Amino acid sequence: METIIKVNNLHKSYNSNHIPTDVLKGIDLEIKAGEFVSIMGPSGSGKSTLLYLIGGLETPSEGNIYINDQHFNIMNDREQSKIRQHSIGFVFQFYNLVQHLTVEENILLPVLLNGGKKKQYITQLEMLLEKVGLTDKRNSYPRELSGGQQQRVSIARALINSPKIILADEPIGNLDSKSGTEIMELFRDINQTLNTIIIQVTHNEKSAEYGNRILHVQDGKIA
Repeated sequence: METIIKVNNLHKSYNSNHIPTDVLKGIDLEIKAGEFVSIMGPSGSGKSTLLYLIGGLETPSEGNIYINDQHFNIMNDREQSKIRQHSIGFVFQFYNLVQHLTVEENILLPVLLNGGKKKQYITQLEMLLEKVGLTDKRNSYPRELSGGQQQRVSIARALINSPKIILADEPIGNLDSKSGTEIMELFRDINQTLNTIIIQVTHNEKSAEYGNRILHVQDGKIA
């Protein structure tokens, strides 16, 4: 299978009161097309930092990140934004929905913010609403939805541009066990039917087992 993401000798340090703290210490990683990867580790191990670096939300202190053979971390902000727009979707623990927008409007938000037209995405929107089971909620507002339904909206929003990669940070960390299982089943379906790479950070062992590979990060390194 084709390698989509390649990470080489990745380091990340933060300075607090002029004292450096090493969070990641030389991570090497390759992720191939169609993989579902779970990243586990104790709090402070660097697993979320790794995810944010892959997504370009943070900048490495040292090392290289390649996405589709493009040297991602040396790109300028505009070039990185273009990659994120077309190749990477994000799902976070707390949904990050806009409360005064409907389900449909929240899903289309990345498209509209980048100057796209709703009519160009109607087919994609209908497909995603059906896939996440929210066709009958398209005109509802986030406050009218359960936590699980809100997370489904955020997943559909992440998929609206048909990215090859979904990065999910504790995607069921704010949900009850039943809703969490439903979200993980949805991720599995997306991975298998759309061939979308999914990389999730999780503390939950049952959630991690939905992946076809589990990486354990400890003390800034892959154990």
